[in-house]
Amino acid sequence: MGSTLSFEAPGDFPTTGQPLALTVQCSHTGQGICFADHMGQQVTGDWTVGHLHRVLESLTGVHRQCQRLMFGGRCLEANGTIQSAISRGEALPSRLKLFMLVDRESFPQRLGPFAPVPVPVVAEDFVLPEVTDELQRCGFYWEMGAGALARHGLRARADRVFGQVSPLHPITADLAQREDFGVPKDARLLAWSYPVADWESLESDAYLLESWDSGITDSDSLLKSFLSIGGFLYFDAGCRVTAATTVGRVPTGCEGGLTFSEPKRWEREWTAALAEQGRFQAITMKSLKDAGVKMYLWLRPNEVIEASDGNPLPRQPAVPHG
Repeated sequence: MGSTLSFEAPGDFPTTGQPLALTVQCSHTGQGICFADHMGQQVTGDWTVGHLHRVLESLTGVHRQCQRLMFGGRCLEANGTIQSAISRGEALPSRLKLFMLVDRESFPQRLGPFAPVPVPVVAEDFVLPEVTDELQRCGFYWEMGAGALARHGLRARADRVFGQVSPLHPITADLAQREDFGVPKDARLLAWSYPVADWESLESDAYLLESWDSGITDSDSLLKSFLSIGGFLYFDAGCRVTAATTVGRVPTGCEGGLTFSEPKRWEREWTAALAEQGRFQAITMKSLKDAGVKMYLWLRPNEVIEASDGNPLPRQPAVPHG
């Protein structure tokens, strides 16, 4: 998982105040980081603690929301200056050592775990394009008509919905991992399917089901979750859909099948290259929206991001598992 970091202009860091050299001891690595300037601006006592949070986010990859800076047994408030937080009316030392405690249980330091939940769809529910090698490399859109939706107890305003999938990637999981993730034996490729456009218009209607008289089944809610949140699509060697899974909560006391490592630095040139391809999608999961997340994308395992000239960018994301 990548955590997008903010890039501030140097002009909004104060230039007045006593120059400082800082060492910040980080709880998540056990290592210290030393700095006296950032983006050509000298650290001074007139910087706020919030300025330090921004610099440390850039240097460590730990989002400012998950940082807590400590000095002398006290937590430093983000809106106070270093001078007022440290000196308490006394002369400020030219060198300071702070401690950064990292909240590793909250987003974005932690994402998931999620449980893969099978969605009861069949290949005939999806209308796919001719999946050429080119479309496998760049992704494509699929369609699902009103009839397929109705078979699962869903009704939409339009006569069909459209979904976008990421570039496809070969499945390398062993048999045990396939079973844990709900991947059928004949699946050869996988892709992440983003939420469909206008997913808010989807409504459950039990009377559309052939078995409506026995009550609403999970079919409608599982498919609605897949269409509104997203999930994985699995394809056989002929690029026919063999299975779909969406993401669900992990039952208490159980371990989730889909876990993420801690955030890694995200380079802004990656954003430009991937935005050109329409890879970023709006967040629809409420818990992430409440945390302030706006957009996301799924990177293939070991994905190589290319510049507009088709050549790989100098720096690449380290995502061996996507």
